Amino acid sequence: MIKFLENDKVKVSDLEINQKTISYTVDTLKLLSKNNSKDKFSWIIGTDQVEDFTGWKNWKEIIDNYKLIVVPRAGYKKAAAELKNISRWVANSENIILIDKKKFPPIYISSTLARRKIKEGKSLKSMLLKRVESYIMQNNLFK
Repeated sequence: MIKFLENDKVKVSDLEINQKTISYTVDTLKLLSKNNSKDKFSWIIGTDQVEDFTGWKNWKEIIDNYKLIVVPRAGYKKAAAELKNISRWVANSENIILIDKKKFPPIYISSTLARRKIKEGKSLKSMLLKRVESYIMQNNLFK
């Protein structure tokens, strides 16, 4: 389904799917960087992931070597304070980028909500591309 998002600027990688081991973010970023040395990579998470981020494998290494872009998610208001705390523990705190919710309104989409709507037989057109919704319905996913 993620392949439907590809365009000239966005490429989808199956690197993690093809791995025979557990795939950790830091390892994925290192491998992408090694295989694509001319490109720069960033990791995008929602504010809902910030609280648990310091539990990720080698989380400091992620921030020290890549941009960590944090986008607003509805209902998560403590991210700025938590990111400020996290920034004290890393060498490259300028790599932490919290997107202003005035420029990027909080996202009211979640996989949990999508699954619930599917089970209730409701449309996902306000949440997903039509192609993705069609694919989900044609393949009876998440029922």
